Amino acid sequence: PPPKSRFPPPADAAAEEPTDPAAAAADAVANACSAAAEVPRLASIVHEYVRGGCCGDAAAALSTVTRLRKLLSLSGGPPIDECISAGLVPVFIHLLGGAGAVVFEAAWCLTNIVSGTTDHAKAVVDAGAIPPLLNLVQTSPSVETREQAVWCLSNVAGDCASLRDMLLGCGALPSVLSMIEEMATTSQMGPLRNATWCLSNLVRNKPAPALEHVERALPTLAKLLSLDDSELMMDTMWALSHVAEAGGGAADGGVS
Repeated sequence: PPPKSRFPPPADAAAEEPTDPAAAAADAVANACSAAAEVPRLASIVHEYVRGGCCGDAAAALSTVTRLRKLLSLSGGPPIDECISAGLVPVFIHLLGGAGAVVFEAAWCLTNIVSGTTDHAKAVVDAGAIPPLLNLVQTSPSVETREQAVWCLSNVAGDCASLRDMLLGCGALPSVLSMIEEMATTSQMGPLRNATWCLSNLVRNKPAPALEHVERALPTLAKLLSLDDSELMMDTMWALSHVAEAGGGAADGGVS
């Protein structure tokens, strides 16, 4: 099966293949140590901004959150534990209720944190991230912010059955289905792929989700089968395989 979570690559990182594996490994360790050392200073800047009611230097706050996002996007040893220990998770969640690019960056930071271990995902969930993330999926005027929010939710849903069921109980499924319908209608393939992957994770893991959720997903999955996109088709078929395991003959009835 596909991985439980997907790690968003840094959008502005150089795409160079290491020529020396040993040197690359040493660089990764050095980068991880350097990243961890940066977190306390960056955290103090963002904490001060939030304590001030987000009325301070917005440009400096955006630059700081963006830097934290880049650190959390490191492929070797991102400073997830350091960010959690520095109290940044509730700060990122608070920023989700703001406006502008900082919302996107904060959502990306949370996405990378929940792509770690189950404890990391639970730290974000327990801090209250799910309602504002769902609100972004439903109402954000920025498509890229909606896509990042649904990516974060997908990483949570794919982690384990208990977190998946928590999301279903919070009403994540209708929000994701609505986003899929909208993105399919407007042919926005990037967000559509991520929302479909989220839907697949919402019906993934054992024990299976309640049959009512499985059945609700079927009409949308059936429509997705008609779209000509290999990545989208792969996630749709995985979702249908999860549905078949969960609901017996439900998948056959829904697709037919």
